[in-house]
Amino acid sequence: MIEGLPKKRNPKEPVLAKDWNMMIDAIEARTPQRCEGMELYRDRRGFFYRAKNASVAGGKPVPLTIVGSRPRYIPAAAPPSSANNRRFYIEWGTLNDQLASNWDAYFDISDTTYFFAKAKLRTGSTLAVENWQIVTGTDYDSHKTADWPVGAPRPGEAVCMLGSVQFNEGAAYITNNGGGSLLVSEHLTDIRPGTGSGEVIYGRALYFYRQTY
Repeated sequence: MIEGLPKKRNPKEPVLAKDWNMMIDAIEARTPQRCEGMELYRDRRGFFYRAKNASVAGGKPVPLTIVGSRPRYIPAAAPPSSANNRRFYIEWGTLNDQLASNWDAYFDISDTTYFFAKAKLRTGSTLAVENWQIVTGTDYDSHKTADWPVGAPRPGEAVCMLGSVQFNEGAAYITNNGGGSLLVSEHLTDIRPGTGSGEVIYGRALYFYRQTY
């Protein structure tokens, strides 16, 4: 384990072998290593590792992942109107056992795009998904679940990012945030005394989970 780097040297000061070796060890320790499920990716910022596309597992489609080829259950449509556009789809999947209202949509894009599952929630006492749809944005927080203050009613919407498509030098790269149909649930996070006698205020939060496939 590297406890600390050696001090910087002034010009013409000797560099000790142990200091040089420590610098090499520090660089190696901080260099990402290639491993199963990872791939080397390059864009204008430099090189980095990322998770490989998880759209296919054992030859079978993975629910709610971004794919660049049309799934057989989605009807064919006219090609993109612009030669710069690339067409993408979302593999069939559910959120709380419901299909998206636009489950058979396609998305023609030419720049970095983020994909989200956006659900409309019942605001009563029991959590339920009324409907949901696949939406896109230009940034990772283009759509997000609203804050849920302690004691406040449940937010009317919940959002989960599915993944993104990044463009670099004319090539498109898909990054999926896992895979599998989704479940949204709520969990108790806080209990506080209220202002009235014997009053208790509860804090809750919404969480998304991927189902196995």
